[in-house]
Amino acid sequence: MIESEKKVILITGACGQLGSELCRTYADLGWTVYITDIDTNACDKLAQSLSQDLNQKHLYFPMDITSEESVAMLSVILKISRSL
Repeated sequence: MIESEKKVILITGACGQLGSELCRTYADLGWTVYITDIDTNACDKLAQSLSQDLNQKHLYFPMDITSEESVAMLSVILKISRSL
C-alpha cells in the first residue's frame, strides 16, 4: 500500500534540547518538519542540518509562541503554503 498523504509536523520551541530531538526523530521517520522557535539563527542551523543529514527539505519559521501576532502570522503562512 502506498500512502498518498505527506506527513508534516510543526514543532514549537524546536531549537531547545527536547524540541531539536523531536525534530530529528520525526525527520528520521520521513516526516517533513516545520521548525519554529524565537531564535531565527538556531532555526536556520537546525533546518540546514536536518536537510543535509537526511537529504530532505525541512522549513523553519521564526515564531514567538507568547505573541498572538506571531502565531497568527504563522497560521496565515501555513494556510498559503498548503494551497500551493
